[in-house]
Amino acid sequence: MSLFLKNYGVGKDEESFKVAFQIPINCEYTTYLDPYDVNIIAVTLKPYEKDPSPEFVLYEESYTCIDNVLTVDFELPDGNSNGGGGLGDPVTKKPRLRIDDLKMD
Repeated sequence: MSLFLKNYGVGKDEESFKVAFQIPINCEYTTYLDPYDVNIIAVTLKPYEKDPSPEFVLYEESYTCIDNVLTVDFELPDGNSNGGGGLGDPVTKKPRLRIDDLKMD
């Protein structure tokens, strides 16, 4: 389990899908669409913070399907670092939320 993400899920309203998720109070996030039509929620610590807080805050983002598919990836800063001399990636790209064959009608 990540220290940067807690309780997440997808719901539908009349015009879009809502992704609700909790991140630590001392973190922030940005969203973007990558070249493969995957919606990314990238979580980072706020400036001057070193460790994620145990207190979480709920956020919600709205998305629409692309070709009847909704895919959302979380990028979390709790991957492997290069500290041991290995070629680790400091960003974990999971979990992935994918919903197929959806129509808004």
